[in-house]
Order: sequence, then structure tokens, then C-alpha cells
Amino acid sequence: MKTVLQAGMAKKVPVKKEETVKFFKKLLAYRETLPQSAIDKFKLKYSRPFKTPGPNKVHSAAFKRFDSLASLLLEKVKATNQCAAFKGIPETLHATMVNYSILKQNPKATSVLYVDMKKAFDSVFHSVMRKTVGALNLPASITKYIQGMLGSRGFTISNVDKTKSMKDNRVNVKRGIMQGCALAPCLFVIGMDIISYQINKESMLPIGHEEGETVADTPDSKHIKKMSETAMTNHISFVDDMKIFAMDNATIKRFKVIFESVALQLGFYVNAKKCGVLYNNKLDNVMLENISKLTDCYKYLGIPKLGRSICVETLEKSLEKKILGSVCQVFKTKLNIGQKIKWFNSSIAPAIGYAVAHALPAVKQGILPSLCKRLDKLVIKILAGNITDSEQIE
Repeated sequence: MKTVLQAGMAKKVPVKKEETVKFFKKLLAYRETLPQSAIDKFKLKYSRPFKTPGPNKVHSAAFKRFDSLASLLLEKVKATNQCAAFKGIPETLHATMVNYSILKQNPKATSVLYVDMKKAFDSVFHSVMRKTVGALNLPASITKYIQGMLGSRGFTISNVDKTKSMKDNRVNVKRGIMQGCALAPCLFVIGMDIISYQINKESMLPIGHEEGETVADTPDSKHIKKMSETAMTNHISFVDDMKIFAMDNATIKRFKVIFESVALQLGFYVNAKKCGVLYNNKLDNVMLENISKLTDCYKYLGIPKLGRSICVETLEKSLEKKILGSVCQVFKTKLNIGQKIKWFNSSIAPAIGYAVAHALPAVKQGILPSLCKRLDKLVIKILAGNITDSEQIE
């Protein structure tokens, strides 16, 4: 785990958009629609790319076809808002660095809202997705295929084999994206981008600053003022989980109203019980009625956040619990030693490394290596059979 951390520290993950990984070429032209709602006003100029998942249960040939369709939909460089749409390093690390940069440049003067939605994949309207896909100006054959896929879904409820005499008990499905399809995440992120587009119209917080560089000892020596690209953002989105930033409490309340209004048009519902808000220190008495103020850790991108920083103590406790449960589960199986080691190295170690590496931008450099040493000792102690607290192992 310490090796994983050191590898993550050695690899620079940029915040500038032009330095990030370029996945596709350029987005197809946007076709205007009547501005009757947030969906109509949506422009794919701000679309966020999403890498399609592995084949899973999809046949390899079908997956390649779906993957090419997804690539055609999202031929664009990823932007700041959706930088966390890709799971793993460096994408979510990029998002944590953006998060840390915003909070560091605006210490204790930033209101933060964590938004959670109820079963978002299952609730989005098919009519909305068909309309959104229609706005992409894709080739007619591809548009027809996707809209047909969204418009003809259904299933039959039956506990016996169907005969000709039986009535058709087919239930039409008008909401939700079928998650078994490789196109599903791509389509969902396009739908979510309608919300991002509306929030991006509002006030933003800067990421970046001016730097001066002097060229000396030359005949035409002159001071060169280099302006790094000043990225501006007011939220980062991890598929259906969003973190919104604002300079004051009144603005964060306005963002919440915008989010809920557009989300309802898409078929989404905010799960207020799982949302949380942090208020800034200004003399601003504006409060969110149905969302609790965070007094404890909130888990976002798999990292426990306490206030505007990362709670290392909670992170260590959660990782210890994960290690105790997972390592014992692996080594209780009837696999041989080599298989058990491969299982550990391919699943448990990367999961721990993910959490530790993504805490890196917001904690002191010396804390995480010592944390990794303690976790490694815990694994050795388990394998040596020196854990005496059987209840803890269970």
C-alpha cells in the first residue's frame, strides 16, 4: 500500500483542462430547439465525457459496437465539472485536487452543498433522454437506434411459461436507463449535463492564479507575465453525486433551487436526508430548510470529509474495518496461497490505495505514509493470526 501511495505521488495530475487526457476529437454540432424548458436550452457545448464500462455480461462484439456509439456521442475533452466521471486514478484524484484548490483559495468563505439523488439511473424520463439525444444532431441511423432503445423497453410479469391463450402482461417502462447496456452511463451523463449547463450559468469560483517569470541576462531581456489558465467552476459531479460551491449562503440556496427545478424536469428527485451543507463564516443567516448542516463526516468520492478537509482518523478506521473484513474473507476460502495473494493484490490493495491516494491533496505529506505503514502492519498481524479480538474480525 505504501508503494501504491508513492506511485500516486510521483505521477503529476494536472488541474488545467488542456493538460488533462484528451479522449476524443470534437463534439458534433448542436441543433437548436425551442427554448421552452431547461432541456430545450441545453447546449452540448458543456458536455462531459464518460468512459464506457467494461463488457461485463455484454458480448464482446456487441460491446465494441456500443462503445463506438458512445465514442461518437462524446467526442470531446473532459471539463472540470465532470472530471470525476471516470473512476480511478487520475480522474477522481483530479476532482479532489479541484475541490482542494477551491477550498484553499477561499478558506472558510465557501458554502458547500453535497447533493444526493434517489435512484437516479432508474428514474430519468425516457422522453427527456430521447429529446436530449435528438439535440445532438447525430446521424439519423444512430439517433433512431438510441431513441428506439429508450422507447421500446418493457418486461412481462409471469411465473409460468407463456401460451397462446394467455394475455400479454407486458409492462411498459417509461423511466430509467437499462444499466446492462454499455451506452447507459454515456446517456446518463449527457442527461446530467443539462443540470450542469444551467448551474454553469451562475457565479463561479476561480481555480488558478497569475505567475510572473523574468528572462534575465539577454540583450532584449524583458519581464514576461505568464497567465496560467484560470479555470472557473461552481460544482464537480461524480455521475449522479454532485458537490456545489458558492461564495455565500444565499448563492448556495439559489443553486439548490436551480438544481431541484431542472432535476424534476429530468425525472430526478433529491434525497434530502442524504444531502449535507456547510455554511460559510460570513454574516449571512440564509439557511436551507430541508437539508441538515454537516457536523460529522460526509463520504464523497469514497473519502470521508470533515468540514472542509479530510478526516484522517475516520479514514483510517474505515480502512481498518475494510481490511479486517476483506482479508479474513479472502483467506477463509479454499483457494491456494497463490490465488489468495492474487485476489488480495487485485482487489483489496487497490481499494485501500484509492482511498489513501485521493486523500493526498488535502492532508500533510507525512501523515499518509505513516498511515500506510500501520495498515501494512495490520495485514501482517491478521495473516500471522495475532488478532485476538474475534468479534472485531467477524
